[in-house]
Amino acid sequence: SPEAQTGAAPTATTPTSTTPTATTPTAAAPPHGEARLVAPGVTLTHVPWADPTAQALRVEQQDEIEGIYDGQGDVCQQLPDEEMLTTVLLHVDGQVAGSGALRDGSTYGTGTAELKRLFVRPAFRGRGLSGVVVGEIERFARLRGLQRIVLETGDRLTAAIALYSSRGYDRIPNYGPYADDPSSFCFALDLRGD
Repeated sequence: SPEAQTGAAPTATTPTSTTPTATTPTAAAPPHGEARLVAPGVTLTHVPWADPTAQALRVEQQDEIEGIYDGQGDVCQQLPDEEMLTTVLLHVDGQVAGSGALRDGSTYGTGTAELKRLFVRPAFRGRGLSGVVVGEIERFARLRGLQRIVLETGDRLTAAIALYSSRGYDRIPNYGPYADDPSSFCFALDLRGD
């Protein structure tokens, strides 16, 4: 079942213009609630999974998915708080623009985490912002010493598929709750290779 809706990804690792980009993996993730400027007007904030703004974005994301898939939402509607490693909020010029999260994925292999609920609001798409959120999640995973990120997206979510492919994610056999879902496309990124 589908999960992510995204836009195009940036390729640079440091901001050189007003286009936001992912940051280098050497800086520590800020504490929950502390915003980090990643490009002019673009901030990322790590918050708990239960953060009300993040919850509202997840509702928007699932509503959009249900619209694309004729009323069918994600197979995993409820995700346990205790399994969530971080949630990233994206703000553009002070406005909430998107979010994404990282879940403990050790059930899928040692050192594995799962990217969940990536979403950028429609008004902010086409600027590479989903790649900024994914880049921050990847950075956090590396800082935690994780070895691999897995994720699921839907076959109709072509922008998401393009984003993950452009960031080096490889298509893998469907896993866990998505194993028998033909509309699911699963991907993985090996964090040890770079």
